[in-house]
Amino acid sequence: MRVHLVWSTRHREKWLDPEWRPRLYACTAGIVSGAGGRLVCAGGVRDHVHLYVDLGERLALSDLVGAVKSGTSRWIHETFSHRRGFR
Repeated sequence: MRVHLVWSTRHREKWLDPEWRPRLYACTAGIVSGAGGRLVCAGGVRDHVHLYVDLGERLALSDLVGAVKSGTSRWIHETFSHRRGFR
């Protein structure tokens, strides 16, 4: 099953800089793959991202959402110290 997921930043703040968004998508692909799914494509702008994900046969949507939200937030906080307020 394929799903389209959209996340916005808290208060639609423009946290997601275009120069490092490809790295964020690569991180997201790794998280999705590690959970048992496949990131088909990703895109977005400064205040939100779109993910098109193949869940596979055994991955629950709630598990994927939790993994992606926590994993990408952790990556942003660890990679960009000036983004500590990211939510």
